[in-house]
Amino acid sequence: MMNKKVIAGLAALALFCGSVPAYNAFLTETSISAGAVDEDIAAFLGGYIADSKDSGVKVCNDGTTTIHMAGRTYTQGITMSASYGSASISYDVSSINELKFTVCHVDDQNQGNLTLSVIEDDVETDSYSLTGNMNSRQITVDTSNAKKLTLKVTAEGGGGMYGLADFQIDGHSEADAYTVPSFTTPESFLTSCYDYNKNCTSVFATSDKAQTIQSTGRTYYQGIVMSDGYGTATVSYNVENVDEIGFTLGHVDNGGYGSAELHIYLDGVEADTIDLINTMSLKDYKLDTSDASVLRFDLVVSGSSAQYALMNVSINGTASAMDCSIPAYKSAEAFLKKNYDCGATIYANSDTASSYKMNGRTYYEGIVFEDSYGTKNIRFNVEQVKTLGFTIGHVDNSGTGSAILHIYKDGIEADTVDLSRTMAFNSYQLDVSDASVVRFSVEFPGSSSAYALADLRVDSSTPEMTYTMPKYSSNEAFLKSAFDTSSTVKTYADNDTAASFVMNGERYLQGITFVDSYGSGNTSFAVENVDSVSFTLGHIDESGTGAGSLTVYVDEAEVESIDLTAESSPKDYTIDTKDASMIRFLFNVPNTQSGYAMANVAVALSEETEKPTEKPTEAPSEEPTEKPSEDPSEEPTEKPSEDGLFGDVNADGVINAGDAADILQYAAYVGSGGELTLKEFLAQ
Repeated sequence: MMNKKVIAGLAALALFCGSVPAYNAFLTETSISAGAVDEDIAAFLGGYIADSKDSGVKVCNDGTTTIHMAGRTYTQGITMSASYGSASISYDVSSINELKFTVCHVDDQNQGNLTLSVIEDDVETDSYSLTGNMNSRQITVDTSNAKKLTLKVTAEGGGGMYGLADFQIDGHSEADAYTVPSFTTPESFLTSCYDYNKNCTSVFATSDKAQTIQSTGRTYYQGIVMSDGYGTATVSYNVENVDEIGFTLGHVDNGGYGSAELHIYLDGVEADTIDLINTMSLKDYKLDTSDASVLRFDLVVSGSSAQYALMNVSINGTASAMDCSIPAYKSAEAFLKKNYDCGATIYANSDTASSYKMNGRTYYEGIVFEDSYGTKNIRFNVEQVKTLGFTIGHVDNSGTGSAILHIYKDGIEADTVDLSRTMAFNSYQLDVSDASVVRFSVEFPGSSSAYALADLRVDSSTPEMTYTMPKYSSNEAFLKSAFDTSSTVKTYADNDTAASFVMNGERYLQGITFVDSYGSGNTSFAVENVDSVSFTLGHIDESGTGAGSLTVYVDEAEVESIDLTAESSPKDYTIDTKDASMIRFLFNVPNTQSGYAMANVAVALSEETEKPTEKPTEAPSEEPTEKPSEDPSEEPTEKPSEDGLFGDVNADGVINAGDAADILQYAAYVGSGGELTLKEFLAQ
């Protein structure tokens, strides 16, 4: 058989006869110009056998279209795609000994797997698996014994598009088959990304403040945000002209709580795996890409959804055009509003529209954590804060469960505080001068409850609105202010005979009862403006015979424990509450049901507070019929002498009948029309 290269030489003589393809005329063993080779390869690509090209195949050889693969831009080639089934194209290779080309996934196109089959004279001689993350691969086909070459792709499930480019025919190739991107700034590098899932990956590279990334309270203006939208989040870059890449890794604020792994690949080989969690501190990373062509990041999220980001990207030592912003706070309210990853309720409106109560106080700002079983978190950036102060307490009427407050600085636990429903106010000061992020985490191990961090102080900044303390206008108002009251305890404060109780034969309209119960029950009151609380304690008639006790706590200290029996007569008690914030009464009847009550409950208010006023038992019998005259002439003209005696009108030093006679004479004088004053009249 005659060698095809000999045939190729003869083919030049028959160029215009149409017996062999026109491109063969240029493929000789003699030196030829690059332009001639480019044109000849273009002629080969376009000279496919008539009716052999399927709809999934596109030839790019006219200089108006390009093919993008692995970040490179190819000037000529073929793209082949198949969603279901297959697509192929055939060429006459009767005058070609060897054909080489590069195959790779086409950037930003479907990444479904395909199989590329090489078929010579209708016989498959080779096949190759094509995947979306494949490296560029050069394929060599020996066509020395073939007349027809068919290139066929077959879908393996899901559509995909792949390119064949950088063709070489019998060792001859294009002069500039492709170009490689180069970058002057991190922003230009970021925007060159390809093969990324737009549902999972977003690129921020505008060098302005139109789009931002929030991480650990900071604001970044460029980077890559990756999440678990649909499948693995992935993004690729050509790094043939990049020797080093730097970036900062972090969790995106309010971006979910799932953990993740960031897989870094260089030319398809895994170079590193980085574990990521939502509570992570920012992590700076440097990556050597001097020996790589393609860099790929894959984010795999486990558990619940989450977002993570690569920010503050640098290339070859060139930093981003815009650095990040670190928050500073002009007020405690501004600090509260800058929270992130928040599982709590924030009060920071500087008004009375919303509030909550702790130990009777009404708070308008703060952080409320509430749960029945689990953990609630909130985070703040404190890079420009030295100290945080706050008051910790139980939220009134929120449940009985205990909890634990964990305080973390940069992910390291700095302190724990035990929280209970009966706790007094706990004033706390936290040094954050050595921290970037503080996290408050409240763990609820059992039944539901709520706790709050109130009266927040950021360095020298205090809340615009702190709290109001209850002030009682009456004993009934005090009783109505009860909080954290058990279902077995009831207060009577309306002076209504329909709601009353009887102790030792006497009916009471006001007080606190623990009735027909088995076990315990309590109620609490704020006493910051109260010097003492007094009451009459006794057994409720016909309520049972069980013995028990009443324990009184002032703040968290037990100050009184009183045994209760059905036979005991009512007895008076007074509890000192000066310098205290809360009083709690705990009834306990451990064995047999019974009922006990506190009647005649009265509070002695502190001096600066208005004293309670009792309700009048009867209305006044008569109202004044006239208002006092406002005529100045009817007011006294002189005050009585401080040296004289009141009633000594004649100033003789004694009060006797003479003074009375003078008054009667003056009255007669005035009655007859006299106009002198009493003093003038007596001086005559």
